[in-house]
Amino acid sequence: MKPSTSSMGEHRATLRRGIRRSSTRLVATAAFAASTLAACGDEPPTLLEPGDLSGAKGDARDAEGGIPGMPPCRTLRSLNQDLNLQAAGKHTGTEVRIDGGGYAFAVVFAASATQPSADEVVADIPTQIDECAKELQDDANRQVKPISDLPDGAIGYKGEEGSVATEYAYVATDDDRLLVVGTEHPADNRSSVSMSSLLDVALKHAPDVTAG
Repeated sequence: MKPSTSSMGEHRATLRRGIRRSSTRLVATAAFAASTLAACGDEPPTLLEPGDLSGAKGDARDAEGGIPGMPPCRTLRSLNQDLNLQAAGKHTGTEVRIDGGGYAFAVVFAASATQPSADEVVADIPTQIDECAKELQDDANRQVKPISDLPDGAIGYKGEEGSVATEYAYVATDDDRLLVVGTEHPADNRSSVSMSSLLDVALKHAPDVTAG
């Protein structure tokens, strides 16, 4: 005896409902698995970890725009802005808050992002500092001076403008990338993070960090 047409239609409808329910469960299971993997996955390495720096606090955050802050003169501001623009996103940076107010940062540029080379950029920093000092020589509210106690190969400066102090250091990494670190803090307080320790930490993490 053949099943009736209505029975066959009901059977097909039941099958379709079952398939839809199975598909929905599969999609939901896949989505849950993906979200679980993402949650459990390792965070990408960063140049700075607050736990590595005495005087740092809170969580690290991305320095997405490149080198932050405002040096006290047009010469050094233009230097940092030109490096950021030339990189066109081929950089990776980290900022952390520091005790006493302000922040510390580190930014590494891809080797292809700096023209001239990282070594040439660093070699030209003393000239840039001298130009800045000339620019500020008649301005009692602003000043700049080189930082002397930095690791070999690094060149930096400290600037002050009113109540704000900024410090920057530039160094070429072993793989020919430009690494820039610095702090911004109240001028009447010494930074709670030293530039030498900041460089040491950033140089230690730099080989694991992809720029851009």
